[in-house]
Amino acid sequence: MNRIIYLFILFSFICLSCICKSPTNSNNDSPIECPEGYHPCDSDADTLTCCPDEIPATMIQTHTPWPGLADTPWPMYMHDPQHSGRSQYSGPALGEIEWAIPVARLGNTEIFTNPVIDPNGNIILSTRHDSNGNGTLFSISPNGIINWQVYLGSEMDSSPLIAADGSIYICHANQGGWSQLFLVKLDLTGNILWEKEFDLINKQKIAGNFSPNISKDGNVIYICGFDSTLTAVNSNGSIDWRFQANSPTKGAPSISPDGQSIYFISTDNELFSINTSGTKNWSTKFPMTSNKGNSCYPVIDSDGNLYLYLDGVMRSISPDGYIRWEDTSTFLYQNYLAGCSIGPNGEVFVTSSLYVCVYNYDGTLRWSMFGYRNQNKFTIDKDGNSYIGLRNYITHDNINLYSYTPSGQERYKGLEGRFTIAAQGCISSDNFLYIGSDDDPSAAFFKIR
Repeated sequence: MNRIIYLFILFSFICLSCICKSPTNSNNDSPIECPEGYHPCDSDADTLTCCPDEIPATMIQTHTPWPGLADTPWPMYMHDPQHSGRSQYSGPALGEIEWAIPVARLGNTEIFTNPVIDPNGNIILSTRHDSNGNGTLFSISPNGIINWQVYLGSEMDSSPLIAADGSIYICHANQGGWSQLFLVKLDLTGNILWEKEFDLINKQKIAGNFSPNISKDGNVIYICGFDSTLTAVNSNGSIDWRFQANSPTKGAPSISPDGQSIYFISTDNELFSINTSGTKNWSTKFPMTSNKGNSCYPVIDSDGNLYLYLDGVMRSISPDGYIRWEDTSTFLYQNYLAGCSIGPNGEVFVTSSLYVCVYNYDGTLRWSMFGYRNQNKFTIDKDGNSYIGLRNYITHDNINLYSYTPSGQERYKGLEGRFTIAAQGCISSDNFLYIGSDDDPSAAFFKIR
């Protein structure tokens, strides 16, 4: 019996310490060497195989300064251009409602992306569509007063982004028939400065989050998640460049901590690294081998490593495109609102349709839960506590919000009602969590203390 256990442990270690294949380089004539943190473990005249050096279980994460982004507690989708989902502040200690705005006051709408916080402490919230199919952008004071609202005419599966100069950027889309995508620039009072409609290279039905990202200097906005392109748009609304993939892009692009590489995935499981001039650094295409759904969008730690899952396989990828570790034993069934977040010690928080889990930095499993329906990602505070909207698929209870310690112990649960939290929340500097829900009559936009 002990021998069987030993062999099982050995097999699991081999799976997590797997060898990595060379990514496709933009210059096919250039030799590809093992990156830092890897060593050659097999090679011949035509191929090079690299194995990762020992990876520690934890790695302290640091905040990456981003001059082009507003200096607020939560200025964009998933907090930062790396999409860590991690705040530099502590989150709410009690899990109690400070105030709630019923969705009826917001146009009987759905909230599918996280709110953001502007330089004045107001909450900028995008709602997917009202009863007339219109997406709306709101400014809400910390006291729960609606300052202004702007109707943008079509659905918004996009969080706002607030630049350092106070400009608000947001995408909205016409998802009926042939898709159309628009990028809008507004000021902090809700005045529209310009609106850009994109000519789609491939007419594709838009599906997924298309929140914008921003260059380190704040002069370029990057968007994808529609047709098959990554598009760079100047702050005046003109297109800088477009990179075309072989299949539709999926989800919001993320950016390396040095600001030099933009990452995104396509629906055929290809991961791309694109430089700021619009040319390819490398790409890696992963096999589509299961029926567990497609991929979640890549998130990046402060060392530049990427994390994502594809067809139920969780992977960590180096900045050069090499597999650091992977786990094929998961129950990750993707929905397009689920995905990954990064904790303060390099933990990887993962959500999928019925399964949530947390990996250590080295890819070993820290804790997991099965049977909880969710449609959002973890929000992480500076202490490693996590916050997520979940509903127990087995007991069918009406509890919606849970908070967990770094070790996976439940801190509290709340927000009772027959609605679904479909987007992660954001944390303010005074330790409140702002989070919204779908269009059930009992649903609302909440401030949690």
